[in-house]
Amino acid sequence: MRVESAEFVSQEMHSEQKKLPPLGIQWTIGDASPAGFQGLQLSIRGMWRMFGKHAQYAGCVNTIPVRVATERTGEIPSEVRWIDAAQLVPDWLWDYVSAEMAEGVAWKLASPVRSREDRSN
Repeated sequence: MRVESAEFVSQEMHSEQKKLPPLGIQWTIGDASPAGFQGLQLSIRGMWRMFGKHAQYAGCVNTIPVRVATERTGEIPSEVRWIDAAQLVPDWLWDYVSAEMAEGVAWKLASPVRSREDRSN
């Protein structure tokens, strides 16, 4: 069994990037515990290390202000675009969920398409 280092895999992916469609990576977070925000930070850093500037990154925030989420997340690449997920909820979805959005679960339905709508590619 052959195991490659993350750096080798990343280099291989970057060399093949022009053949791949645009990549968008998104996270959704709300009023999570400190461990939740640490996990978010580690995930963002890991994806950045893997894809670098070859991907678009979005942190979708619900139930707390974006400013609070960025502070709790800590240091991450500046290329991560923070989005208030409340603005991404399609009107039709409100007919099926409460204002609390089922403890954040339904927010995951709201943002995947809308967070990349204004992107080229």
